[in-house]
This record gives sequence, C-alpha cells and structure tokens, in this order.
Amino acid sequence: MRTLLASVSMLAVSAYTLLPPALPEIAAEFAVTTGKAGLVTVAATLPGIVLAPLLGVLADRYGRRELLIGCLLAFAVGGCATAFAPTFAAVIACRLVQGVGGAGLIGLVMAEIGSRWQGAACTTVMGRNAAAIGVAVIAWPALGGLLTSTGGWRLACLPAAGGLLAAEAIRRSMPPSSRSTIPLSGQLRAAYDAVRDPRLRRWLVAGAVVFLLLFGLLLTALPEHLDTEFELQAWQRGLVLALPASTSTLAALLLGRVTNRWGADVVLTAGFAIVAIAFAALAVAPSLPVVGLALLCYGLGEGLLIPTIQTAAAGVGTEANRGTTVAVFVSCTRLGQTSGPLLVAPVPGPEAAFVLGAVGAGCLAVAGLRQSVAEATRT
Repeated sequence: MRTLLASVSMLAVSAYTLLPPALPEIAAEFAVTTGKAGLVTVAATLPGIVLAPLLGVLADRYGRRELLIGCLLAFAVGGCATAFAPTFAAVIACRLVQGVGGAGLIGLVMAEIGSRWQGAACTTVMGRNAAAIGVAVIAWPALGGLLTSTGGWRLACLPAAGGLLAAEAIRRSMPPSSRSTIPLSGQLRAAYDAVRDPRLRRWLVAGAVVFLLLFGLLLTALPEHLDTEFELQAWQRGLVLALPASTSTLAALLLGRVTNRWGADVVLTAGFAIVAIAFAALAVAPSLPVVGLALLCYGLGEGLLIPTIQTAAAGVGTEANRGTTVAVFVSCTRLGQTSGPLLVAPVPGPEAAFVLGAVGAGCLAVAGLRQSVAEATRT
C-alpha cells in the first residue's frame, strides 16, 4: 500500500513539474509573456485552495477510496485535454480541470498515511513518501524538458494519463470505504476545533510559505533566469530544475532519524535557514555550476521542511476528521502554490525575487529559533 500511495503522490506533483521547463515555449506559441505563461502552473493549483477542504469533508464522510478514484480520473482527463487545447484560454481551462482532480490527491494520501501509521512509523512513512515525491521531481522536469524538445510542449501533457492506471489500482487494492455515521454538523464542529488548534495554525503558515517559495521562485522565476541569463534549452532547464530533488530525497529518507534526535522544531528552523542560504546564493550566482550548488542546497532544506510539516499537520485532530484537517492544510499549501507565481510576476527580475525569498525564509528561521529558545527556557 505504501508503494501505491507513493505512486499517487508522484503522479500528483507531475501537474506542476512537467510543464515549467516548457513555459518559454508556451509563452512563444501563444504570444504571451513568461509571467503570464506562469498561469499554466497557477491553474493547476488554484482549485485546491477552495476544493481541498470540501474534498476533505467528503472523504471523512464517504471514504477516501472513492474520492481518490474520482480525483485521479479528473486529473487524467484535464491533463490529457491540455495537449489538444487550441488557445491559451483553453489551456488554462483544461489545467483547471486537472487542478480539480489534483486538489485532493496529496491530502488524501497524507490522511491515509496518518490513519495507517502512528508516531515514529508515521514520520518514517511520510518521509519515504516525500522521498518518492523527490524522485518524481527529479524525473518529471527532465522528462517534461525532453518531451518538449522532442515533440513540443503538448507532448509533455500526456503523462497525466497515468491517472487512469492509478485509479484502477486504487479500485483493486483498497477496500470500499465505510461511510461516517457522525452528523455532518458534528463532523464540521470537530474539524473547526482542530483547525483552531495553535499547533495546526503554525504548520498551516509554514506549509503555505514553503510552497510559495517553491512555486514562485524555483518553478517560475528560475526557468526564466535559466533561459535569459544562461540561454539553456528546455531539456537543459528541466535537468537543472531536477537538481534539488536529489538532496531533497536524501534528506527525506533520513528525516525519521534526524527528527527523533533533534525534534521537529529544530528541523523546521534548520530547513528554513538552509533555504534562505540557497536563495541568497542563487541571487548572486555568477555561473551555472554555482546555480547547481545553490539548488542542491535548496533541496536539502526542502527535504527537511515538507515531510516535517506534513507529518505534524496529519497528526492534529482525530481519525474522524483527519481528512478535513489535512485538507485545510493542503488548501493553505495550494494558496502558497498559486500566489507564488502571481507574486513573482511583478518583481523586476529573477535575481530580485531570489533576494526576497532569502529574506522571507531567513525571517522564518529566526522566528523558529526564537520559539525553540523560548520553549527551552520555559522547561
């Protein structure tokens, strides 16, 4: 089951990692700016802001298996239809359909892991799931760039058809879900109480910022930077974008040991500090090898941050409302994913965007350090 859940997570991230290397080609075909082409990424993440909490409620009420199958089917249909869209508006519409399907995938996987494993085992499984995502993040941009260079950016949309295979695998492997007998009002009240938990609010903010930085800087500003500053082709940009996933995967695999030794608060602070250093290096990188080193550094921080935040969010609340609680967290991460490209668009140049990212991540690292010191003083 771990392999199947990891496969769904890997497929989910393809929605926003396959096409970023092709953004300059999409912009050229439809005569739009690279910033506007970033809406292709935004369209795949926007539905999750609104739909993720609703899907969480439905999952808690009617079962995760049924929601997973439906989401995977919508994901596949929207993604494949993008390949045949005749206008930029049609591309955005198809990507919105894909985003509707993708809105629930990561959250449903997180909720399923949180239900099947607890404590240190949950941290380990969540870390391995994040490592699988890291492998996907290595493969998808490289594949997207290769497909774009070989047959055009439309060819890079077709791997979404894997959602059909994943839906069939879920249908065969997971037993039908039992429906909740708790009244809807009681379910929503319990979820509301969980969301009000200060612990969850902290993880909501952290998750939104991490994904804002990832989507705004790594997946929007960086492709433009690689195109204008280093004149890289699509397949080359894809390989560069895949670099952070190698160190991210390594960090995620070691996360269980690191967290057991140092605690989630220290891991979170260290992760933001590493990300801040990486963005500062990107802002002043004089050559492509330095860019590569900065991206490897970024991946290390990302590998510490994302599974740590996901595990903490999945641990808040009860089994009866876990889907809803996790879905609220996913909604916040979608907000970060969606706002990232929009906030980067008016910034005068990728280098300035990297500086802002370094400052933001550094502030969160300092805030985390202050909180850790305050808690140590109290104890």
